[in-house]
Amino acid sequence: MNTHHDALVVLGMVLDSSGKLNTLAQARVKLAATCYKKYNCPIVLSGGGMGEISEARCMLQALLDLQVPAQHIFLEEESLDTLGNAYFTKKQFLEKNNWFRIMVITSEFHVARTRKIFCGVLGKAFSITFLGAEDCISQQQKQQLYAMEKLFLEKLQLSDNFTTPPKRSDYK
Repeated sequence: MNTHHDALVVLGMVLDSSGKLNTLAQARVKLAATCYKKYNCPIVLSGGGMGEISEARCMLQALLDLQVPAQHIFLEEESLDTLGNAYFTKKQFLEKNNWFRIMVITSEFHVARTRKIFCGVLGKAFSITFLGAEDCISQQQKQQLYAMEKLFLEKLQLSDNFTTPPKRSDYK
């Protein structure tokens, strides 16, 4: 495993009905704070969302509460899905800062799809480690999420088009 990372990338997740981080997103943030303390590298919080406040901005407050310094945190607030996370993070932060060794933090159930998308979008120039935060949910919820991820992965196998940037119209 790579012991040096240029940056950590934390993927957002749909906010709960009250506009706050859900349990899975909170687990991602806690894992990011732990990794920050170990690797001492910048953190990119990736997630736009559809609400008044972005997923990234909600994660920012949670990281600040966990004593991660604001000057080491960057927000990517345009993405609305995993493909957007990869594309906008690459364009806005990774390439501009020459961050080619990254750790992507998501949930355990989401790692396989995240790996496929990030490797496709970022390409061979990047060294990417993937880390899944514990899926702290019921067994039934896990089964539903893993089944949904399996469908997404099958759909990705059919397209594998990672060269075209996502457009807002793609999200409708």
